[in-house]
Amino acid sequence: MLMKRIFVLLNVLALCLVLSACAETGMKPLESGRVRKQETLLTVDGRGVDASTYLYWLTTICRTLEKQYVDAGIPLDWSDCLQQGTLGDYAKNQALRSVALYATVENWAEQYGCKIAEEKQAQVIEQWEEKIAAYGREQTYLELLAERGLDRTGAERMAEDHALYMELCALAETEGSPLYAADEELAEFFSERGYLTMQLLEFTGESAVERAAETFSLLNRSAEPEVEFDVRGGTEQTVLATDGGLPQALIAAAEVLEPGQMSGILEAEKGCYTILLRAADDLFAVRLPYLDHLLQTAADRAKILVTEDYKNLNVELLWENELSAEEP
Repeated sequence: MLMKRIFVLLNVLALCLVLSACAETGMKPLESGRVRKQETLLTVDGRGVDASTYLYWLTTICRTLEKQYVDAGIPLDWSDCLQQGTLGDYAKNQALRSVALYATVENWAEQYGCKIAEEKQAQVIEQWEEKIAAYGREQTYLELLAERGLDRTGAERMAEDHALYMELCALAETEGSPLYAADEELAEFFSERGYLTMQLLEFTGESAVERAAETFSLLNRSAEPEVEFDVRGGTEQTVLATDGGLPQALIAAAEVLEPGQMSGILEAEKGCYTILLRAADDLFAVRLPYLDHLLQTAADRAKILVTEDYKNLNVELLWENELSAEEP
């Protein structure tokens, strides 16, 4: 889902290959490395984003980058020069992309008349109370949020954004709604992105090879192998060829088949034998990925205006302050 794919972090090994000399940015760092968390730091197509929300994403990205550097045994230096700006600039830009996406969700929800139903609002409150109960008291949970750059208002807004996103998803799957994409659009997206729809029959355990061979023989003699796949418990999946969700051997086999054609017996993983049927493109399966694509495209094209405080925000100073705050 979209909220699990908010930003793509730079691969550290790739980063090491593109380190190069870069010019001074000319930006004056804030003396404290901090901003007032309730101030509006930027706008996305006219929608204000406060510093608290932006700093949450910036801190999250910085923590992930730090872990990548530590795991790779590379000293972390926010002034390291990349092909475009510094590592600190990269972190700021990724955080900016994240908040732009959330703001776009809010803008679209407003545009398409999405409202959070009362039962979902109740769920948000219930989830908040469950978190408080899990941590013993509200103050403890608020302190945990503060460590991540969020206060209660920011946390509730993010929860509401997710609920609004789910309303947009519902529209995308409702025929006749303004977000219900035409089959032609989905077919083009399906093809351009390299999606594959396939049915799989898997055989493992004792006599797996013999059972696979017997089933393959029956399927070959069948006038309707798609029906036989269903009867025998075949699972249908629509996947991206590049997402790593299936063994490459299965992806490679599916790519050379036409819809309705069947593979031989494949041992894509040791001890697991698979028969694959290339199925007709399942366009419904990409309705939500297509919505995600439209949202991200809109966010990337959004008119973003930033304040001087944003321009002057220095990641290195901010991160030093974060580390200092964590020291006992």
